[in-house]
Amino acid sequence: MKTEKGSLEAAMRMARRCEHPHCFACGEPVSGGLGLSFELDREGEVVADWIPPASMESYPGILHGGIIATLLDSAMVQVLFAAGIVARTGDLHIRFRMPVLTLSPVQVRAGLRDQRPPLFRLEAVLWQKGIRCAYAEAKFMSTSEIIKEW
Repeated sequence: MKTEKGSLEAAMRMARRCEHPHCFACGEPVSGGLGLSFELDREGEVVADWIPPASMESYPGILHGGIIATLLDSAMVQVLFAAGIVARTGDLHIRFRMPVLTLSPVQVRAGLRDQRPPLFRLEAVLWQKGIRCAYAEAKFMSTSEIIKEW
């Protein structure tokens, strides 16, 4: 299992380098990125822990909703990368349940729920202090299909 997890994480890193060399979510904070680092857990989901800086707030002490959307969407993309799939977000639905505090650790988790290539359905959840603060469902389409239609 360790070899399989290692190869999945290697696929995720390779796709990130090739497909997202200037990714806002994964980019380093010194160059304007969020600095997210995604890993695979035992269930095959992608997980990232992060501390939202005060500079990303909308209301005092509250993380901006656009940043929350970015966290959820980016986690789902990483799930596809780990599976060797390059796809783009086609439909994204987010439910904001609780405010997300800045300067307090969060965890974002995502997993693949259904696949009917070229379409993939994923889900992601953002947790803070054991509370499910935001939830997203999305449909992604593989890049090769997008290029054909373009």
